[in-house]
Amino acid sequence: MEIISSMKKRIQECERERDIYSAWLTKLRFPNLIFVGIGSLLAFFGGAATVTELLGPKVGGIMALIGGALTGLHNWLGCEAHQLECTKLHGQFESLKSRYEANLVEPNQTLQLEVFRELELELAKVKQERKTRAWKGFLDFGTKT
Repeated sequence: MEIISSMKKRIQECERERDIYSAWLTKLRFPNLIFVGIGSLLAFFGGAATVTELLGPKVGGIMALIGGALTGLHNWLGCEAHQLECTKLHGQFESLKSRYEANLVEPNQTLQLEVFRELELELAKVKQERKTRAWKGFLDFGTKT
């Protein structure tokens, strides 16, 4: 049956997209740690060092400045919005995959075709409305076997 074959292809496509976003989000953890984690800690300890005069105002000020710059760069690059969008897309592709799988075993062929068409429209909408993608080089890397 043509519809069964088409659904199986969509399941694979949704699974691949989900896995790409999952892997991409994993790759973004380290830069996120640098920008947000270390940036926040530097700003905090730099400010604390300045207030307590533990390391002297110059060292504390430099630490706070670098920490603020890292956090500001994270904001300026739109990293948080990018990661939120990638997380949303990961969830959407996972949901679509599960719904295609559930429809695959639907015994009523008329209902199966109707749901398949709805899923196709939803998948097209997700693809059209996505505001971000994983880095192109990463996508190419992920497709090589």
